[in-house]
Amino acid sequence: MSPWVFRVFLWTPLVVIPLVSSPLTLDPALTIRYFLLSVYLLGGFTLLVTRKKLSEFKQFINRNLLFLLFFTAYWIISAISLFSNEGNFGDGIAQWMLIFDLGAAVVLFSWSFRIFPSFPDELAKGFVLLGLISCGIGSYQFYTLVLPAGLTHSSTYLLTGTYANKNIFAEVLSLMLPFLLFAVFRLGRIWKWIAGITLGLSVFLILVSLSRSAWVACFIAALVISILCLFLFRRISWVKFLPGKKTWMILAMTIIVALLVSGLFMKFGPQGILQKQIHSLTHPGYGSARDRVLLWGKTMEIIRQHPFWGTGMGTWKVEIMRYSNEGLKSADTLTFYQQPHNDFLWILSEQGLFALLLYLGLFVLIFRQLLINLKESEDRQRWKFSLVLLSQLMIYLVLSFFAFPKERIEHTIFISLAMAACLSGSGTGVITRVDRLRTVFILVPV
Repeated sequence: MSPWVFRVFLWTPLVVIPLVSSPLTLDPALTIRYFLLSVYLLGGFTLLVTRKKLSEFKQFINRNLLFLLFFTAYWIISAISLFSNEGNFGDGIAQWMLIFDLGAAVVLFSWSFRIFPSFPDELAKGFVLLGLISCGIGSYQFYTLVLPAGLTHSSTYLLTGTYANKNIFAEVLSLMLPFLLFAVFRLGRIWKWIAGITLGLSVFLILVSLSRSAWVACFIAALVISILCLFLFRRISWVKFLPGKKTWMILAMTIIVALLVSGLFMKFGPQGILQKQIHSLTHPGYGSARDRVLLWGKTMEIIRQHPFWGTGMGTWKVEIMRYSNEGLKSADTLTFYQQPHNDFLWILSEQGLFALLLYLGLFVLIFRQLLINLKESEDRQRWKFSLVLLSQLMIYLVLSFFAFPKERIEHTIFISLAMAACLSGSGTGVITRVDRLRTVFILVPV
């Protein structure tokens, strides 16, 4: 496979599909991207089969049999839950097929990565391109829509990029941050500068979006990765962790962007808006944070009644209406919740305990492989790339506690690429040198 063919193959789902939307559907992004991803997967498998790359496919199956068994079991148990569906079978089928698309994407991407071993650079370039376009659109919306309306919590909902709302936009940007950092340290000079600019714009838009789930995901992921690095390399002299020039530049840029955002809210926004948003992280007594907590409690009531097999895929939005909406925004009879804003509770309530354990097992297997890479690989580039994948997966899991990334197509594409990159190979040997990228992940939380 030539480099340009591989770029088209990789960048189509990574760069093109997340930017497509249609005003003809209720959700302008979800339906059309779901359709395009399915068409792409069909075409991708056809391309690789016709090129007779079956030997790489067999190697992938043999190496990752346990992961595939876990995923197949998860898919089958999810199918069984469909028989419990009494009120929303169509949505259940759509969710079930999206699970299939996730598995098919992991297999397809991993298969292609084994054919084109230099995929990390192309993957990073794809994230840089998507980030640059998304940030460009988001910056335009901020300047032309948000600022004229005043920097209020409600005006930030005008900041959507090409995504359904500001929270999903901030989640997408946060998932791209590890690859943007990787590009700054790894790619050529032009790509480094583009990645650096995109990184700064991404941090700016994540902060001005007032999206608490993205804030928390980035902070917790950075903190966990930092602690992990310190634990894995605790025997290495602290002198080697001293930051280099690029690290100081990234930290300085982050501080400058944070100060800029604070200044903008002080000048154009109502008094105390940032403090109120930060305060709500630990005191969810009002607004959407309160709604989430109440929804989680009502979801637990559903789970207690159907603990093992759930109520059936696609039924949460029906089952939740059996419970009182007192204190919720839906009390206005104009708002209807589609999911509990927590993927783990969502799976547990609809698909049951066994499905949730298998779903978590997939991430355990991926994390185990990445930790092996970090601990044993003597290839510094593979080590850095494993750290990037681990960071992105950590951000995804934290987002899953406060949002619904498993429903969104762009999130599905990102997570399938990360899983495929992990499953496509592993490192061996002993790491003996400390790379500057590690210092970034350790100092970012500070």
